[in-house]
Amino acid sequence: MPAQSSSAATAVARPVGRSIEAPFAWGAPHCPATRARRRPCYPGQVMAVAGPRAPCPEYACSLLALALLLPGLGCVEPADVAPVDTISSVEVPTVQDPRVDVGSEEILRRNDQIRSHLDGGRADEARSLAEQTLALHVTGSEGLDRLRDTRKLLGAALADLGRAAEAEALLTVALSREDSDHWNCAYQALGVLYSRSTDAEQEHGRPFDATPPPKGDPEANFRAALRYYDASRRPAALAFIERAIALQPVPQFHVVRGFFLLADKRFAEAEEVFRLAAEQVPEDPGAAAGRGHLAIIGREYVDAQAALEPALQRWQGIDVASSTHPGYYDFVHRMICLGLGWLHANQDQHEVAVDYFQRVLASRPYDLLARLGRGNSLMGLGDMDAAEVELRGVLELDPENPYATAELASIGLSRGQLDAAERGFKTALESHRGGYTCPYEGLGMVYLRQGRIQEARTSFEKAIELNPDIEYKKFNGLAEIYLQEGRIDEAERLLEKSIANYPYDSTAARKLQELRSMRATP
Repeated sequence: MPAQSSSAATAVARPVGRSIEAPFAWGAPHCPATRARRRPCYPGQVMAVAGPRAPCPEYACSLLALALLLPGLGCVEPADVAPVDTISSVEVPTVQDPRVDVGSEEILRRNDQIRSHLDGGRADEARSLAEQTLALHVTGSEGLDRLRDTRKLLGAALADLGRAAEAEALLTVALSREDSDHWNCAYQALGVLYSRSTDAEQEHGRPFDATPPPKGDPEANFRAALRYYDASRRPAALAFIERAIALQPVPQFHVVRGFFLLADKRFAEAEEVFRLAAEQVPEDPGAAAGRGHLAIIGREYVDAQAALEPALQRWQGIDVASSTHPGYYDFVHRMICLGLGWLHANQDQHEVAVDYFQRVLASRPYDLLARLGRGNSLMGLGDMDAAEVELRGVLELDPENPYATAELASIGLSRGQLDAAERGFKTALESHRGGYTCPYEGLGMVYLRQGRIQEARTSFEKAIELNPDIEYKKFNGLAEIYLQEGRIDEAERLLEKSIANYPYDSTAARKLQELRSMRATP
């Protein structure tokens, strides 16, 4: 190497404390200085790129030093080299000096560029820029928050590249931030990752794939069971999971069967399934989640919380993407979050409930149970407009859904739209002729307000007959009729039952206090 080129390169490198011993290593792996080792490069080209567009001192100096070294390496500037203004349009990756603190706006700009790469199918470019961004020195709280978004984007890029275990590790870390949007973003990205790890997920909007699985393949039958369950085809789902168990009786398949039994209200059988699974694999979150659901059904909320919260913590410690059954753990996570949502909603803790339902919706925006739960909790918070949007979204996915129809009728009732509410409750009954009590309770409230006392009485009594252990307004409404008729003792028992079912309702407590005060007055 000629001494003049070497000393000139050294002079360029000295201000940033770089050694001339390894000039090609100064730049990032993708920079022109490094690539020059593998293909012809000319000083004019390198100098043009290393000019005012250089993103950091190290980057510029490595390029300038290389430009000075190239003649000594036998490269000759060709006569027809492209003009500098043309060469300067070459895309140069943005590399920031990691010693310099950058602002949040720079992180935001980079994140937007990473998203653009992801949207354009350029996962490796997205990964590279995300890794560079995470190496920057950021101190401000807003910048640090945006770096969490960068982590999520890096996880998505790794997932696109098929590096599932690395992606999951990053996205799981992002779950620890519960008080920002990154929580839901991480859940969304994890949901995409897990859906790529299994074909059990039926992509919404596509015709249902009713192709039966091979009879002798336990994994195929397991995946088909989840797919059919998600499509509300429960009998077939149960048949497929039982066939999978007959072929390969692993605890995970039994846990899924337990949840299917719960959906069919075969509670005793489900309880036995979860008990046996817990004995076989006590560290698995699935059996604990099932016991939590059973406790909610029995209104044993302390027990439910004691089962579900540790189950969620155990789930977060599992490498789902690299597990044998990623679809199983995705399903269990959904059941845990739905259970915690119902648990808190049943205790009038609707803000917490909305968060758990949202965790499911982050990766499954079409999940009917989560959307119904979120709509109900928004009603509990008094946000009827937002609840209406959520419930109408359910009807877009499932136009004859009786639960969304009845809840929308309840919103109409709260707004004094009695005729529309009556139609809605009757429509819900027409599409659900089983033991669904809400429409009868709602019709009772409509008739009571309209002064149609006998029809109100019949509706309340029917709702109580179908299931006396849930809901409370039906007891309040019938108690009001009994009070008007002077049936004080019977009204008192109804109000006590209302409070037992839902102790957070102030109406029943107030009426009961008024009733007892009247009785105590001589």
